[in-house]
Amino acid sequence: YACILDSSGTASVEVFTDDGPPEGVSDLQKILRELVAAYPRPGLRRIMMEEQAGTVVLSRLGADRSLVVVADKGASLGAVSIGVAKMAGELDQGAS
Repeated sequence: YACILDSSGTASVEVFTDDGPPEGVSDLQKILRELVAAYPRPGLRRIMMEEQAGTVVLSRLGADRSLVVVADKGASLGAVSIGVAKMAGELDQGAS
C-alpha cells in the first residue's frame, strides 16, 4: 500500500493490491499526519516503524506532502527502505 498525504491528511493518491487497503489505514494516516504536524525538531525527513503486521514508512515530500508506504511483514526492511527512498526521490523530482 502507498499513498501521498497532503498537510490536511487527505490522501491525494492511493495504490493498493486487489485485497484493498490494509486494515486501519485511515487511522494510521491520521496518526502519522498528527505526528508530522507536532514533531518538535526541524527537518523531519523519514519515519520507519516495524510492527507485527509489517513495516510502515513515512517520507516527507517537500513541506506539504508525505509518502506513506505500508509493507507486509515478509518484505525485507532494507528493500522497503531503498524502495521508499527511490519512490520519494522520483515523486519529489516530478513535483519540481
